[in-house]
Amino acid sequence: MKIKKNLEKISPFDNIKIDSSLMFHRHKVAAVNFVPDKWNKAKNAEKLEWFFSQAAKQKCEIAVAPEGILEGYIFSDIIWHRERMDAFFDIAEPINGRYIKHFQNLAKKLKIAVCFGFARRENDQIFNSAVFIDFNGKICGVYNKISEGTHPSWKFLKQGNEIRAFDTSFGRCGLLICSDR
Repeated sequence: MKIKKNLEKISPFDNIKIDSSLMFHRHKVAAVNFVPDKWNKAKNAEKLEWFFSQAAKQKCEIAVAPEGILEGYIFSDIIWHRERMDAFFDIAEPINGRYIKHFQNLAKKLKIAVCFGFARRENDQIFNSAVFIDFNGKICGVYNKISEGTHPSWKFLKQGNEIRAFDTSFGRCGLLICSDR
């Protein structure tokens, strides 16, 4: 019996080929994007659920949505309209909040890993965060954006302080948001 090798070029600049099946695992990933409604978490969650469902129907293993998609990327609104501060604290989602739990259940139901950005409330602080939920509904990692460019005294847009990897069923994974490079 002859073993078929998956030979692929490793660089567009030379003719070296390797058996990529020994090194790489391919995963089908959906990039989800839409124009969210500012301050309308329920509507954005509904749209996000629809896109995640479509990704699962297309047999994607992971679906990823951008920064602030859940509440409509309202971070800049708060900088310019401080009178909306109470509303910002109300719309920000704790990691054990209703919408996060909803997406944990959805990921488990659809058998797809999901990752998306949201305003995360922790005690009296709000972070620009992203969450990675695996296909079993387990939160594998939460990341807080570190390059906010905010004032250290602001509690409504706190900066994260670490970039780290976490374990997933796909292997080690890490998240970055926007200008965190």
